[in-house]
Amino acid sequence: MHDPDVHLRRQPFITTKEIFEMAKDLVCGMTVEENAKISSTHNGKTYGFCSAGCKAKFDKEPEHFVSASEKGVKPTGGHSCC
Repeated sequence: MHDPDVHLRRQPFITTKEIFEMAKDLVCGMTVEENAKISSTHNGKTYGFCSAGCKAKFDKEPEHFVSASEKGVKPTGGHSCC
């Protein structure tokens, strides 16, 4: 017998709380924790990064990455940083 509510009882891979605690690395686009160990602060806002390489790229030209993010431009750095 098919149980139509089976999907309601499955546990999600990531909880809703965890989704809100995640952020994007503005350089490569990877998902990082909101309180990432590798981070930089620019204009009073803290940004998390997946690696020291992405942080270094951001630190060289933070306005480039912040403005691209605000315009909805997806990072093109790929994941070669990791």
